[in-house]
Amino acid sequence: MKKLLLIIGFIASAAVAVGSVKNLPYGIFWLPAVATSASQDPTDWRAWKNGHVVGVVARLSWEYLEPSEGQYNWAYLDAVNESAQNAGILWEIEIACGAKDGADTAFYPSWVVTDGAKTVTLHSNTGVPATICVPWDPVFQAKWQALIRALGARYDTAENLRAVQMTGVGRDGECYFCSNNPKYISDWEWVLSQTPDGTVAEGEQLWVNAAETIAGYYANAFSQTPFLYSTGAPMPRSVDRKNTAMSSVVSALNTTYNVGHLWRFGTRSSGYHYNGTVDPWGARYGIFFQGYQQNKPQKSGTAQEASQAYQSPYNGLWFEVYAGDCMIDSNFSAFDTFNSKTAAMVGSSAYQ
Repeated sequence: MKKLLLIIGFIASAAVAVGSVKNLPYGIFWLPAVATSASQDPTDWRAWKNGHVVGVVARLSWEYLEPSEGQYNWAYLDAVNESAQNAGILWEIEIACGAKDGADTAFYPSWVVTDGAKTVTLHSNTGVPATICVPWDPVFQAKWQALIRALGARYDTAENLRAVQMTGVGRDGECYFCSNNPKYISDWEWVLSQTPDGTVAEGEQLWVNAAETIAGYYANAFSQTPFLYSTGAPMPRSVDRKNTAMSSVVSALNTTYNVGHLWRFGTRSSGYHYNGTVDPWGARYGIFFQGYQQNKPQKSGTAQEASQAYQSPYNGLWFEVYAGDCMIDSNFSAFDTFNSKTAAMVGSSAYQ
């Protein structure tokens, strides 16, 4: 395989050359709540003066970003981009378009539904309903593609933007779709009702096709910025015990966007805790571009998580840590070690 080394360090300019692919994200990333209004000002983040944080995650709702069709509120992301450049910090974009985890509060704008996008009410594993746009609905896909295209046109060349989390395929920001709780098997039964013959294979393929289609939107819009799925189990384990739906998507995207050239597609586990489940896709498909997000704030226990997340078999390049945990002094030494170790991983590990 062709060996290409990454270069660590910030480029002086705010943009990268057309046709190049940026370095991968690494280190500790500051993780705030999803912004849903202008009252949440990212310029106030203490991350900008925190020497133990390498990056930040800009998370905001589709409703806030595009309150009317084609009318974009760029103020939040512009502020993050400018602050990151000034502070010499990396950043990641996540536009939430499902429903808030633990509450049936839509992150998508109402005009999408008014224009004809279909919705479905699914459930978390604890039974909390989540009404979201159907990922394979053509109206939703057209509206979502337009937003992604506009997003890429504005930020793809921003040098400090190192990753874009793809959304639009799950209940929230991850790839979880149907509930895994047998009490809510109605989620899966609804999926089957959308297929010609009601077979398991047809039901899984509906979601797989949507996930690959939406990934294509991001790939076209972000030719220079790596993109990722926060992976999960989209189908109930009683139906898809080996999570073949997610595996099919990861395999296809890995082959399409990673083999033979610079890494573009990666994965991230959003439920990481100390001694928790290892993200399987790196070991299964050789994906180097993989990271972790805290399952929940751990206060001073975050140091223990950070001390593990970069080591084998976890091999995380970046670790998204809740904002409050990023400000606890007792975590800083572990953060510094994580940052230096992952910087070395990105700097010395070979691309394909």
